[in-house]
Amino acid sequence: MLRVNVKNRLTPKKNFSNFISSTSKILIATLMVCIVGLPSVVSALSNPVVQQTDLFGDQYGQLGYAVAVSGNTAVAGDAQETQPVVNTSGGLARGAVFVYTKSSNQWQNVATISPPGTVNVFGAYGFGEEVAISGNTIIAASNSSESISGGSINDNGPSGVYVYTGSGSNWTYQTQLTTSDGGILGGQGAIAISGNTIAASSSSNTYIFSLVSGNWVQTAELSGISGNLALSGNTLVVSSSSSEQAIVYTNNANTWSQSAILTANNSASNIDCGDPSSLFGSSVAIDGSTIVIGAPEQASSNGVIGAAYVFSEPSGGWQSETQTAELLPTINQANGACTAPLFGSTVAISGEEIDVGAPDTTVTQTEQGVINDYIAQSANWQNPIETTLTLTSPNEFDHLGTSVSVSDGNVVGGATAGATIFDQYGAIGIFNVAFSPTASIASPANNQTYMVGQVVPTTFSCSEGLNGPGLVSCDDSNGVDTATGGSGTLN
Repeated sequence: MLRVNVKNRLTPKKNFSNFISSTSKILIATLMVCIVGLPSVVSALSNPVVQQTDLFGDQYGQLGYAVAVSGNTAVAGDAQETQPVVNTSGGLARGAVFVYTKSSNQWQNVATISPPGTVNVFGAYGFGEEVAISGNTIIAASNSSESISGGSINDNGPSGVYVYTGSGSNWTYQTQLTTSDGGILGGQGAIAISGNTIAASSSSNTYIFSLVSGNWVQTAELSGISGNLALSGNTLVVSSSSSEQAIVYTNNANTWSQSAILTANNSASNIDCGDPSSLFGSSVAIDGSTIVIGAPEQASSNGVIGAAYVFSEPSGGWQSETQTAELLPTINQANGACTAPLFGSTVAISGEEIDVGAPDTTVTQTEQGVINDYIAQSANWQNPIETTLTLTSPNEFDHLGTSVSVSDGNVVGGATAGATIFDQYGAIGIFNVAFSPTASIASPANNQTYMVGQVVPTTFSCSEGLNGPGLVSCDDSNGVDTATGGSGTLN
């Protein structure tokens, strides 16, 4: 929470600063306003303050293979996490999902979700390869399952998608999603959740599940449609890098109908760098009326590979269109023309914030990876404010940006090879890109002259900055003191 108390006095040749305190320790830029040429709005929007937490996984794991965040709860999958195995002396890489919560601006691991299993059926293998969260529901996918036969462990069972509910440190397994036609979920298939709706894809179809009387049941099937998934309310986006397009579906009474096909109008031919495909559709995200799609092999006009495309829903609803905006990495970030930082491998959006993963980017370390954070300054996402996010102490081949998610200002990125000095592998970085409050000043007016001894009240209002910690107060108890003649500044 942030408390802003402004006490202003007008005296010759002397400035008085705002008194600003913040329990979150975010530094707020001092607002300086001169009586002559007084601006009506003072803002520090172009100077974000980044709070960061780096969290590491177990040795030889891959924490951050998949991540998701909803409010102040984040989840991270580690498909290589070693879990205890019944009736054996060692462990078996089965995977796990780690749950983190934010309290007093601190993130900590509060729960570990293990794959379901029994004494005779070990359950999921590669559990946590995909994760998603919405409110009090977490879903996780595995790429296969294991069983015991004749005392041997067999890794030949089907993959699966599993549902858990809870909050904080308490999460309970609910069910494994099943399809009406026997389609196998999980594996390399994608998952997405929004409220009481889940979308999950097999190798060839996409299935919709709804929460009905406490049970997750299949309510729709999109035959012959499969790919990366993004879900927001009654809108589902299915993207495919092989077809280089994304299909938008909208729901009306559990009937999902195709509304639009989205494609990219590229700024430069991808043939410039000798690659016949931009891989448009490799990643997709949606929030409300805005869709973001990644194209990690798209060559831009400066020869740098990778792009993310922003699509905005027209007033009449989704229709086939090309992008509203194109987000590109910089030549410096990519380490030269025709290099591939894989910018656009992963994308995420929440409100006015878009995040794009570039896991092969080299900054100070070879392929340490970065996440590019964008804050909208206009409805069409032209010239957004960009901030590059990195691990606090990056290492070679960390690959930050392998996964990314954002919700309510909390950005979570996975670095599957992230390491510490103790050789623990796999990490996640959790970031908050925040901006200072804005003050709108109505009085004193520009070039106003006051009588000596006159006490002039100040009139202004404050509004919270994007992703700020919470504005407590905005007041001025003293006004402007003109007991001494001359000119001065209002701080």
